[in-house]
Amino acid sequence: MTNNNKTNAQNNANKVVWLTGSASGVGLHLTTLFQNMGYKVIATDINEEAILQAAEEGQWRTENMLIRKLNVCQKESWQSVFSEAIALFDHIDIFLNIAGYVRPGFLLETPIEELEKHIDVNLKGVIYGCHIVGQHMLTQGNGHIINIASLAGIAPVPGMGYYSTSKLGIRGYSLILAQELRDKGIAVTVVCPDLIKTPMYDLQLDFEKESALVFSGPKPLTVNDISDAIFNKVLPKKPFECTIPKHRGWLSKFTNAFPALAYHITGPFRRIGEAKIRKARSTS
Repeated sequence: MTNNNKTNAQNNANKVVWLTGSASGVGLHLTTLFQNMGYKVIATDINEEAILQAAEEGQWRTENMLIRKLNVCQKESWQSVFSEAIALFDHIDIFLNIAGYVRPGFLLETPIEELEKHIDVNLKGVIYGCHIVGQHMLTQGNGHIINIASLAGIAPVPGMGYYSTSKLGIRGYSLILAQELRDKGIAVTVVCPDLIKTPMYDLQLDFEKESALVFSGPKPLTVNDISDAIFNKVLPKKPFECTIPKHRGWLSKFTNAFPALAYHITGPFRRIGEAKIRKARSTS
């Protein structure tokens, strides 16, 4: 280990990071990286067994971790994990809301119960977490909250209606919270990535028509693309918003600004997305 790596590890050893969605995808990847870099880590997910399995397979240093089941939809579950985390680590420096849910579908063709799942997990779950951890950060006078939304939270995506609605809510809530807390020493960043190749990606392959616009980009992001943005831009610079990739972020903002125009230009993008889904299914 180089001297710089030793110094970074020593500095990180005093920092506590709490992540949701630690059992798979982006959450699992970031949880692994944070614990490898020497942070004290609170790893949470509805599937606690999967985190424990990942810890064993990855030979994590669990003496510096708290691994717990967390149902983001339940305020009581948040309070229970928070109380235990503070008793163990005393403070929380970084909080990442990563847990999410998606089920593609056109709005009037999708069971209304799906609305509750998307809002409960994707939006209310984020708000519950921000409320309890944000109040703690106000008391300690510092901290950084990072909420994972989506480019679908910038421009509404037909075929992904409930998901897009929940992510639009996360983005709006995060930007408001960021303005309210910035002068109090607390940063809030909303991260809006394009399609990421995770288990959610595989699920969306089964919905060719509904997911077409999501698959219309050049290529899906990887978990490494997300961690690169988190460690190289979000954590050091603490922006209000980070879109990944940047050019797709600008495209999303443009189409959101002109909804009628967006309606007329989605046809070609939808055809591109459908072709990419068929190709991905044939090679999987």
